Amino acid sequence: MAADTVTTRRMRAMSCSATMTLAVGDHTDANRVLDRAVARLGQLERRWSRFVDDSEITGLNQANGQPRRCSSDTVALVSAMVAGWTLTDGRFDPSLLGPLVELGYDTSRTDGSTAPRLLIGSGFGRRVDLITIDPDAGVVQLPAGVTLDPGGVGKGLAADIVAAELVDALGGRAVAGAAVEIGGDIRVLGRGPDDGAWSIAIAHPDEGATEFVRLCDGGIATSSTRLRTWSRGRVRHHHLIDPRSRRPT
Repeated sequence: MAADTVTTRRMRAMSCSATMTLAVGDHTDANRVLDRAVARLGQLERRWSRFVDDSEITGLNQANGQPRRCSSDTVALVSAMVAGWTLTDGRFDPSLLGPLVELGYDTSRTDGSTAPRLLIGSGFGRRVDLITIDPDAGVVQLPAGVTLDPGGVGKGLAADIVAAELVDALGGRAVAGAAVEIGGDIRVLGRGPDDGAWSIAIAHPDEGATEFVRLCDGGIATSSTRLRTWSRGRVRHHHLIDPRSRRPT
């Protein structure tokens, strides 16, 4: 049986539009828990954004090889980056911040703020395998010259975290499920409103057609070379960088 009420909250987060949806019987509880989830997403953005001067990611990127104490959230983020790099033999490379900034992606698409400057000579190291993480002490150390761009996994990991916390917050009170979408990265948990599943719409960029994917518990993500674009001189760039050439793919 589907949940009694579907409650949705829309906002801006991590330079994207974001949507949180709860399928839950108690509408009052849903709004209260969504308020907390919005605050939680804001906390993750403040810790992870490369456009925030005092974020933990900015601190790591400016540490010049020195260890930094971080929250458990940032330890999880850097661990996910290293795991992605390892599992793909470097085809996913979170250390491409230097080339990305050099190409001109140095301004937030949300509020126009400029990213903190990288140290001279930094941002072009690729020794992701030399990143050290001590989760018990909450300490992360990047090799000198290595800087991280959270964009590849940050939104998806944030969706994972917030969706799980939404379900946990209402676990004993008729919660059916939760869906969190941040800039095209979607995580669903629990029983959804579409005969127990969540129906995810995917728009074709050329044909204008929409297809649907049904998920019960999992994630799905899309990306495009059309949305996060900018021009430098007469050359148009986008944010999907090939780690071999360090240029837009």
